[in-house]
Amino acid sequence: MMRSMTPSAPTAPSLSSPPSAALQRFVDEELLRAPLVMDLAMQEFGENLRRGPGQAGAGERQAAADLLMRLQSHRPRVIDRYVSSLREQIRAELAPKAPPVKPLEPAKARAVLSLVEDDEVVIDVAISHTIEAIKSEAEAELRELLPYISALAGDKEVRADHNPLRPEVHARALWAAAQALPLSRGHQLHFLRQIAMPMAASLRKTYASACARLESEGVEPAAYRTVIPPAGPRTARAASAGELADHLSQLRQVVAQAAAGMAALVVERRGRRGSAGDGGEQLPAAARLEAVVDPDKPMSDLVLRLFEMVLADRRLPADLRPTLARLQPFVVRAALRDPTLIHQHDRGVWRFVDVLVHEATVYPGSEGSARESLLRFANAVVDQVAQETDQTEQLYAWAIERMQRFAQKRLSDRCAAAEEQIVTMQALEDRLSSNEASVSTLHGAMDATQLDTVPAALLDAPAHPPPTAAAQAKWLAALRAGQWLRLFHRGAWINAQLLWPGDRGEIWMFSDGRHEDPWAMRRSALLMLQNEGLAEVIEPRSVIGDAAERMLRRAAERQLQA
Repeated sequence: MMRSMTPSAPTAPSLSSPPSAALQRFVDEELLRAPLVMDLAMQEFGENLRRGPGQAGAGERQAAADLLMRLQSHRPRVIDRYVSSLREQIRAELAPKAPPVKPLEPAKARAVLSLVEDDEVVIDVAISHTIEAIKSEAEAELRELLPYISALAGDKEVRADHNPLRPEVHARALWAAAQALPLSRGHQLHFLRQIAMPMAASLRKTYASACARLESEGVEPAAYRTVIPPAGPRTARAASAGELADHLSQLRQVVAQAAAGMAALVVERRGRRGSAGDGGEQLPAAARLEAVVDPDKPMSDLVLRLFEMVLADRRLPADLRPTLARLQPFVVRAALRDPTLIHQHDRGVWRFVDVLVHEATVYPGSEGSARESLLRFANAVVDQVAQETDQTEQLYAWAIERMQRFAQKRLSDRCAAAEEQIVTMQALEDRLSSNEASVSTLHGAMDATQLDTVPAALLDAPAHPPPTAAAQAKWLAALRAGQWLRLFHRGAWINAQLLWPGDRGEIWMFSDGRHEDPWAMRRSALLMLQNEGLAEVIEPRSVIGDAAERMLRRAAERQLQA
């Protein structure tokens, strides 16, 4: 239940230029097939409702009966709403992005504050389960389709998911279709949960058909240089600090061995050339492998390759790459003077890189004055670092402190701008704390306390059991103002900064990473997201550790190919 008007929905990411004619034609063809896709899913959905689950309670049986009765007369309306939502989302994503227009004077309009409560989070959880259902059921087909879509988009290598008909788009369209039913919000939510599996099966066939059709039309798929990681509970966990140190240590050993091996091969090659002349026999297959390092300068070559791997990281914000590239010569010289730099990911220069990447990743917006101010400040700090002849730990500690002060200053400004809203939320929190009961728009068996999930036959078992009440209380107690969280909110993943944890711990105010408007969330709603794995604190990652891991993986692949 919303306490006040909600802010405008976040805009979908747009392309900087119009889509290619080939991609637009593909999208138009898929939209023509969309009514049939939804119709097939609803047909299977209706059959499942008629059969009914064996252990269904009275409330669930009544909900199924209500849905069947309404679908008989509103089926065309539901399908139309589904297709309309698809068109609206795709139009917003494929529309060329207009250049930002800077206002002549600061905007004086005050953001309208909203309070996210349990019922809205229940909907987000259901949408996320629907997305996971489609990704899990059609995982192979999506992987096969991705290179074709990249080719249609003009991407020679698979660098991003250009598919405008991703599972997330279909899941949001399904929720829009559910709201076309003239029933309670609880019945609409029940519809979304139960149609997830039929829609996943229908889309799996649709994706496979699209691959076959594009192949028959002679579309040459893009080079597949990425692997689509499984979503949801199947996603691999982040490496620990100890594991990252192991990666760097292993990489250093591999480089040392490769340098020794390449030196021996050079000696062997020179010897053979001296005895056989220009017509000497060729080197063995192992000698034709690409050198991992320069035998004469193993340390500098390793650092250069590591930094190239850092700059090639697809998670790195594109507008930060020039700033990081300016650090490369200083890091190389420092590594030559201190070889231990290469296998210690917690050294000052690497921590400075991690801070830069973290701030540029979570900082709101992809353009405009706020983003530009961050990049200008980061470049100014790098300028001052470049002026120092001694690249010491103290120098980078100072640079890290400058970036942290910049982030703290901006947090203070955001909190000051939201001061009136914080006062309003504090008064509301006092009232809510005196009466925990809240009115729900859901009913009966579809209440938040009886949240359904995607059938266990579809999804893998979660990697970890649900957190206990004590663990959740500890997680909340560890949250601090200024921290960034990754949340699944209103059908999409966002980065949100915690501006104010309520004095009573009942209301938590955030500011979306994509715009400045603050919004608040009930404690129970936030814990529901955390329990479902849809809320996590964003910690700075070890960029150099990730680069070392990728280099090790590539070295292992080359050895297997040899």
